[in-house]
Amino acid sequence: MSLKNARIISILFHPVCMLVYMLLFALQLQIQQTVLSLPHLLWLYGMLLAGYIILPAITVFLLYKLRIIKSLKLDNKQDNAIAYLIFALFYYLCFQSVSFYAIYPLIQIYMLIPILITASYLIIHLFYNINAHALFIGAIIGFFIGLGYYIQQNNIWIILILICISGWMLSAQMIINKHSSLQIYSGFFVGLSELILLFMFLA
Repeated sequence: MSLKNARIISILFHPVCMLVYMLLFALQLQIQQTVLSLPHLLWLYGMLLAGYIILPAITVFLLYKLRIIKSLKLDNKQDNAIAYLIFALFYYLCFQSVSFYAIYPLIQIYMLIPILITASYLIIHLFYNINAHALFIGAIIGFFIGLGYYIQQNNIWIILILICISGWMLSAQMIINKHSSLQIYSGFFVGLSELILLFMFLA
């Protein structure tokens, strides 16, 4: 894999993007089993788009313009922490907005997952320079393993596809060489175990 391809994979599977992919896919699975009116459905997806991507991204850009964040590449540890904190806050606000309308409890659990993953990353990041891509893809695999256990659903094909994607992504992180092998693999296993244990606790 070339450095250029590694960077493309890193962008396509940025942690923020991965959380949105996970949430949309999980919601689609849930919506197939429930009945949501079109206005409710549009409102839910609109909330996700605004709260999980548009508003936090605009806020991070404004902080960059105000020179609170030095670079949009977020190479600096402080910039990285500020950006993820902004996203976590918007995730929480979005989650509270959806919870207020008391839409299906399982959907609320789905929306809580990104907050937990991002919060755990921020806490670990204070003490150890863990790889965010690895942590988040590990957490997403753990999410579908745990979800299958929680609702007694066979997600084996989803999990196998995600394992293949994680192989490409972890290889890309190795090639980009911003983190050591230990930082990458520890991130993956922390994310994986965190979500599996969460669903075992919920069950």
